Amino acid sequence: MIARSDIPHFLMRSKVKGCACSYDYRFVLDCEGVLWYGDRRSDELKLHNQELPQCTSVIANRLMVALLDVSGHVWIADYHRSRKSTLLFHYFPGLEEIVSVALYDSYQPEVVRTDSGESRSVHLDMLALSSSGITYRASTKMNVIVEMEGPIFEYIDADEICAGLDSAGDLYTWGGGKTLEKIDVSDVAVMDFIVEGKCIKYLDLEGKLWKYPLSEDNRITFQLFKDVPPFQLLYGSGKHGFALSNAGELWGWGQNNQKQLGIEFNPFVPVPRKIECEQLWKFICCKDDVSLLISQEGDVYQWGRCTRSGKGAMFKIENIKQAYVDKVYSKSARK
Repeated sequence: MIARSDIPHFLMRSKVKGCACSYDYRFVLDCEGVLWYGDRRSDELKLHNQELPQCTSVIANRLMVALLDVSGHVWIADYHRSRKSTLLFHYFPGLEEIVSVALYDSYQPEVVRTDSGESRSVHLDMLALSSSGITYRASTKMNVIVEMEGPIFEYIDADEICAGLDSAGDLYTWGGGKTLEKIDVSDVAVMDFIVEGKCIKYLDLEGKLWKYPLSEDNRITFQLFKDVPPFQLLYGSGKHGFALSNAGELWGWGQNNQKQLGIEFNPFVPVPRKIECEQLWKFICCKDDVSLLISQEGDVYQWGRCTRSGKGAMFKIENIKQAYVDKVYSKSARK
């Protein structure tokens, strides 16, 4: 067993997230950091016509999409405030040197204290992690930014709750009506994690996959997934997820009613199952009934949800010549 005290300081995840999807839209950054997007039924993606800086990450949920540019600034587009013909991004002020962004739905307002000392009740919908390790919580609707007190994180993620991983491999969770708490995983350090609803799946340093809690009603039970190989990376949507094994194999679980796992005939896959595919994947995003995958060569594939032309549930998006893959997550320092 590897103890936390034995872990060397590991590299922060790269800021690059080359594709994203929501219920209504799909987004891809090409190799120049330019945004392409399309609606839920289109076969191809179109070039976004708004003048924007070169971007390194795109993140989306059911309400909005966020871009992270090369200077560490955040740009936001609200689906409902944009015209149907295009998405209009605006610069979100007050966030500097950001390296990672996560979006979430705060269904209950939270009382926060702003920099001016004023207490306000707001719906928080974005997390932003700076290069210095400071985590910010923000309301994009009310232009409120609050600096979090507590650990210095190296990676963050969110769905119905939020979670952060620090440099010692300790995992913390908060949100959903809960205050910041450290998850007691004994002497096992966490290598990677994703948030699924109010639960968390994580990898220990041996690549073993765990779930905490076992259900949303149980706050103490840990589940170890057996009969699966050691994994190195996790990708998730809250409803379905992927894991990349140390051997480069792709495994998936969860909702598959639209074949968004790349698996035939199984509407739901309860435990990780190996997905037979020829490509090696560099980045994967998944949301609702669609998954986007970027291959090692920069090709973009869609799994799930048929398009207007009646294309199959799994196909290559042809008009993106090369997606942004040159700075994909690096975990080489985690030995």
